[in-house]
Amino acid sequence: MSEGIEAPKRFLSLHWKLLITLTLLAITTIAALAWHNYQHASQYFSEQSTARHQQIQFSLEDILTTEQRALSKLAHTLVLTQKSNLTLSGLNGSLEALWPTLHEQWQLTGMALVDRQLQVSGQQGQLGNTEPLIPWLNNLKQTIGNTLLCQKQCMHLVAAPLLSKQKFLGYLLLGAPLELTGNRFFKQTNLPLSIVQLTPSPYEKPDIEEWQAQFFSFETTPQPLLRPLLAELALNYSLHQATQADRQLNFGGNRWSVPLLTSELAANQTLYFATAYNLDKQQQDLSLYIKRQITILASCIIIGLLLLWWISWRNVSRLNTLTSTFPMLGQRLFQEAREKIDGIRKSAFFRDEIDVLDDATTTLSYQLESLEKAVNTRTREMERLSLLDSLTGLANRHLFLYELQNELQRLKPGSQYLCVIMLDLDNFKRINDSLGHQQGDFLLSHIAKRLKQALSQLGLVARLGGDEFAILIPNIRQQAKAELICKKILEFVRKPITVNKRELVTSCSIGLVTTQQNTAEDDLIKHAELAMYRAKSLGGNNYQIFQRNMATEASETLSLEGEIRRAFEEQEYTLYLQPKVDMEGHIQGFESLIRWDHPERGILPPNEFIPAMESLGMIEAMDNFVLEASCRQLKVLEKLYQDVTIAVNISSTHFTDRNFISYLKSCLDRYPIDPSRLELEITETLLMENMSIGLEVIEQIKELGVRIAIDDFGTGYSSLSYLKKLPVDTLKIDREFIKDIPDSESDMQISSVIIFLAKQLNFKVVAEGVETSEQLVFLKANQCDLAQGFYFSKPIPAHQALLLLESERLHQ
Repeated sequence: MSEGIEAPKRFLSLHWKLLITLTLLAITTIAALAWHNYQHASQYFSEQSTARHQQIQFSLEDILTTEQRALSKLAHTLVLTQKSNLTLSGLNGSLEALWPTLHEQWQLTGMALVDRQLQVSGQQGQLGNTEPLIPWLNNLKQTIGNTLLCQKQCMHLVAAPLLSKQKFLGYLLLGAPLELTGNRFFKQTNLPLSIVQLTPSPYEKPDIEEWQAQFFSFETTPQPLLRPLLAELALNYSLHQATQADRQLNFGGNRWSVPLLTSELAANQTLYFATAYNLDKQQQDLSLYIKRQITILASCIIIGLLLLWWISWRNVSRLNTLTSTFPMLGQRLFQEAREKIDGIRKSAFFRDEIDVLDDATTTLSYQLESLEKAVNTRTREMERLSLLDSLTGLANRHLFLYELQNELQRLKPGSQYLCVIMLDLDNFKRINDSLGHQQGDFLLSHIAKRLKQALSQLGLVARLGGDEFAILIPNIRQQAKAELICKKILEFVRKPITVNKRELVTSCSIGLVTTQQNTAEDDLIKHAELAMYRAKSLGGNNYQIFQRNMATEASETLSLEGEIRRAFEEQEYTLYLQPKVDMEGHIQGFESLIRWDHPERGILPPNEFIPAMESLGMIEAMDNFVLEASCRQLKVLEKLYQDVTIAVNISSTHFTDRNFISYLKSCLDRYPIDPSRLELEITETLLMENMSIGLEVIEQIKELGVRIAIDDFGTGYSSLSYLKKLPVDTLKIDREFIKDIPDSESDMQISSVIIFLAKQLNFKVVAEGVETSEQLVFLKANQCDLAQGFYFSKPIPAHQALLLLESERLHQ
């Protein structure tokens, strides 16, 4: 795909976007609700499991407590019934007689009498070894007590104290089997029960080696469940871990919960009651509950989304239809778009946003249709105006180029001439600045009329911009006729024009180019402009015919411009100083000059680049460079030669610039020197052309303490009345009046008059261009103050000024 061409974007209908959005919304909502219900159900069944564990513990404690109370009551009753015969031997005989009844009715496993030394004095049934009970009996302190005992079998024991006349005789021990407890627990909870007892002696082989514990089961089922479950539990958890939480196991393809329960009755031994129940039913109930909840939620969501889809479908269809009308508006099918909108418009009791959009689109179609008609009208008007200059009514640049291109295409090589004339008014900027832009526009309108009169119907007159005009003349048989037209234009432009009750005479510079070949229009215009610039450089009010060397000179000027700018960046400009001496030949000061240390052409004098700088508008930058370098040089000479001065030439454009004074102040601040040692030279012509502005600037300079000199005096047209009012310090006699002395009597008279006049006005006089001893003798005879020229010294680099001064001091 070519660069800059945007690839077409994929299109997906709003119907499908809505369907996809609703489907994703349904899936997300169902998943979120399913997860929430799962968490809720899991938490609920976890709480149920905890509650069940607590219920099992409570049931076990209730059964054990009930058995404890019944057995304690039986023991207490037996003691009371033998109160009259309460001796160990008598009680032993009575209990021996009651034992069959007690064994049958109470299902006791054994009965024994223990004296106060805790020795068995009589025993019925099977109680087993009572020695482990001695610490427990000692702790009873002659009160009734209950405990659990597991040896070969597990039983529930009760100890009732025997008291005769407040005399302690011993204890009556009754034992009931814990199988009864397991049966009651199974009937109440439908769960099996067994006991896990830590092995009391390392000599007894444990049933559960991992826990070092014995196992006692009360299960009556054909296949006992608890023993293998506890064996599996012992493989996965320590006994401490198993008693800390309700552990769950996967065994036999089922999920089992195996809690280990404790009882306070096992005070003398570490006994744990173990039971187990199947969790598969609970898991099935949990899964069924979650599925039921998800099914209900999914059904509600899907029904709701389908209802929303059904409601939205018609509105989406209307919106799609409205969307399709916008390209029709772009194609200016306004009526067709309105008919399409009317086809989907519906009447409803309540309006909605799409109804508003219907109306807005219809209104927009009418507005666009009206706007298009207005634009078409304006376009036709703009097309007409775009080819004409609004001020003069002449053709503008676009029309001129268009006609020039057409005439060049129609031109047959070697047949007739095609003539292009470029015209620019001389000093129009001065007229604009002095009279104002409104009067300047009035002048341009009159010039445009005169150009049309001068051309009659011979060609096309155009205004390219500002005070620049162009004329196209096709079908000229002789080039001389084009020159006659240029002369006629000069004559018509020179006629006086009354502007604001003031009669003005203006002139113009004309560039002429002719061709008999199909040349590029840009080249013709450029060549005509070059010829016009040549006419302007010759003083204006003339015409010039394009010559090939003009293009070469223009190219050289452009190249020189680049080199001048580069020279500033590379610091190739160097300050030179030419001494100014008194009539005895002693150095009193210097004049600053500039040289260009060109990397290829060597040291260039100012006449080879200063004019180019002036035309390029870069003379101000050069003035600033020389001014700052001169102040820096004065600062260097200040310690040894405090009376030496330096004069700096300031161009006319820079002198009247409003930024000049501020830059002069910055130089004096940067290099704190005596300002009277700095002298600024301005030309007589500059001062006379801008007397009001010049006087204002001179006064500001004098306030700073800087001296002023008038350079090239005598070449201008100074009035003595102005001269005597000027707050200047020095007059410099132009070298034109010095170079022919003593051969020219008139130059000697003029120079002597200038010196006499300056003395009368208290000005110092400096003579330029002194090259012979005869010229120095003449100046000394006429009491000239200072002189400068090759007779004394050529300009030297600024860094050699100190050496020159030192050399003069040593030879004095």
